Amino acid sequence: MLQDVLHEFGPSFGVLSIPDPSTLESMPEKNRSLWLSTTSSVPSLLDASQSWRGGAPRVRELVMDTLQKIESSDSATAAHHSESQFCVNFQGEVDETVDPRVVISQLVDADHNKTAFLTGLRLSIVDDLGFRVPPDICRLFEPFSESNNQVNLTPKYSFVDLHIDYGADGLSIPVGDSRKIWLLWPPTSSNLRAMKTVDGQRGRLARLAPQLEGCVVVETTSAQAIHIPAASLHATFTLQGGFLVTRDFTTSNSLMAISTLLSNGLDENLPPEARTVCFEWFERCLDISITHRKISEAVSAWLRAETKLASWAYSQRAWRVSVRRVFCQPLYLNTFVFPLFFSTTTPSL
Repeated sequence: MLQDVLHEFGPSFGVLSIPDPSTLESMPEKNRSLWLSTTSSVPSLLDASQSWRGGAPRVRELVMDTLQKIESSDSATAAHHSESQFCVNFQGEVDETVDPRVVISQLVDADHNKTAFLTGLRLSIVDDLGFRVPPDICRLFEPFSESNNQVNLTPKYSFVDLHIDYGADGLSIPVGDSRKIWLLWPPTSSNLRAMKTVDGQRGRLARLAPQLEGCVVVETTSAQAIHIPAASLHATFTLQGGFLVTRDFTTSNSLMAISTLLSNGLDENLPPEARTVCFEWFERCLDISITHRKISEAVSAWLRAETKLASWAYSQRAWRVSVRRVFCQPLYLNTFVFPLFFSTTTPSL
């Protein structure tokens, strides 16, 4: 698979310098342990057809919905980054000057030197067809708080640099003839510290590939849905253009990954709205962990990121009140742990 990336994209992205990459099938036990000790699970491939209650959308339907979204987009609002607005990416960077219709044209006529792609599309057809996390994933864990359906339009030669999706678990499904190669790393403390050194900068994959641990390489087509575990580092190469439909969720095993993400400061360079999303996912996962009586894990995750969480709680009253209610669920947490977290680090309500 990496040879396909080299053939289409060349060596400049650093894939030749990745130490000991594996596939899902050939993953050594050492790498599997890195994944299972730091996040919800190892990445996995699932039957994409189970993710659609009404059948997968056709490419032409997604194109029509995309054109309508472009025509109805508020240019004044789109000029300011918002999680509810789609973004035009040109040569790997957000560029508001590029006509988004150029991306649709590149589905037909890809441009290796001037690749553009769209991220964060909210298309009604995805909701209408009942997009969901496939039931087969319950063999691994139970998904909670499914939300945030988005669509990316990625022509051939689209490259998404190394990044982390705000700490949530994710499901991604290509539609049409799309073919992608995914490079994924577990959120070990070492990997996240390395990621922090290039946070907000370009060329992250090329710079970090030689030093990251636990890489797994995965290929997806429209037949497969890929589960991206919480806080995983990942980059993608599109070998055949098409659409990618995504959905967020969390699990009772994801809390420590989000905590480690926050404790390493990887929320700090995000736009304010996206940063809020990170702490909202922490709260949701904390609630799920306590509900499922994973008290020790909940306490450990809080203590790992205590300074960051206390600072956020101090400035975000609504979040502080909500988290206080989460901790008040079990009586003994309210009695013994709750004062430790809030009595000296946050203002009174």
